[in-house]
Amino acid sequence: PKLMLIYMFKRSLLLVLLFCLHGAIIGQITDYKATYYVDGNVEKDQYRSHISLESLSPGASTVYATNGVHLVLTRMRINKTSGSLTDPDRRETGRNSVLLADGGSNVLVEYCEVNAHTQNSDGVSACGDSTRVRLIEGTVNVSRAGSAGLNAANKGKIIVEKTTVNTFANQNPSFYVCKDG
Repeated sequence: PKLMLIYMFKRSLLLVLLFCLHGAIIGQITDYKATYYVDGNVEKDQYRSHISLESLSPGASTVYATNGVHLVLTRMRINKTSGSLTDPDRRETGRNSVLLADGGSNVLVEYCEVNAHTQNSDGVSACGDSTRVRLIEGTVNVSRAGSAGLNAANKGKIIVEKTTVNTFANQNPSFYVCKDG
């Protein structure tokens, strides 16, 4: 039994590492970079749970959902711990957010912790008409200047249910809405 547990742990760890590597490689091919890139043109429905993801690169999100994907994230820790971005359009595009959804995607984030610990990095961004992010019973923490907890841009929608949004710098808004968000 002990050897079986070790085997299962190693196998699970290998799958998580391959999964993260795949997301990083795919993220490099697109305009937007991300640790975990999910494209609705490749697969419409995705589900991930019980893992941690992190982004360190400037202009890169940790999770990026695009092209009408239906993504469910459950009990995850999603972090952006470095990689500040000075692009003036980043708020309208959501670029450099911890979690970014656009292109009519629908993302459900339940029981997750979203952490932005770098300048100019919003916690959760929904950009574009028909794009929707729903946060249920989680936490969004933003600790550096020029960052918002939630960013709804260009008619994107963020629905918050029993979720705590913490911003720790005096100039950071908890919610930021731009261009008909």
